[in-house]
Amino acid sequence: MMKMLLPVLLLLTACAAQRESSMAEPAPGLCGGLTVENCLSLLDQRQITSSQRIEALMAAGAANFSDDNPRAAIPFYDVVIKQDEKNTDAYLMRANSNAKLGLQLQQSDGVDRFLAMSTYTMASLDYIRVIALDPDNQSAYLGAVATTAQSGGCDLAKSIREMHEKKFGRTTTQQELAAVIDKKCS
Repeated sequence: MMKMLLPVLLLLTACAAQRESSMAEPAPGLCGGLTVENCLSLLDQRQITSSQRIEALMAAGAANFSDDNPRAAIPFYDVVIKQDEKNTDAYLMRANSNAKLGLQLQQSDGVDRFLAMSTYTMASLDYIRVIALDPDNQSAYLGAVATTAQSGGCDLAKSIREMHEKKFGRTTTQQELAAVIDKKCS
């Protein structure tokens, strides 16, 4: 049950965050199919505004995420965060990408299963950053609880769940998160 519930929870968090994002449909835009380095070079040649640059990078990251390639999406969000440290959409999508990558790695054998834990930790840190920047972002709480519990940070996951409950009340989702934490951290 636990093995099935956590991946579903992580993917639901990612989908909810994408819906909340200012970008309704991921489209590759100017940088479709390009590496982040080639995308940046193209954007420099076009001499576009900073907001257009961020939009193009977010679109390219979202396209990679939607194409089930979270590893390729992460560098696009890294660049956006370097340019705008308060861009909650970039932190949220980088967290979702790391969570998705963690799920992919966890399903493999050998060392990749250990790498999954580090990607869950990175996702958790980004979700917590979103909470700090936007305390009303429920997707960030959900992602933080799921990825923190998955990476073994049970006490922190419980604290985040409690913060969420104080802010939003006892919801069905809150009860599901409590069940995930109870099973993972018992």
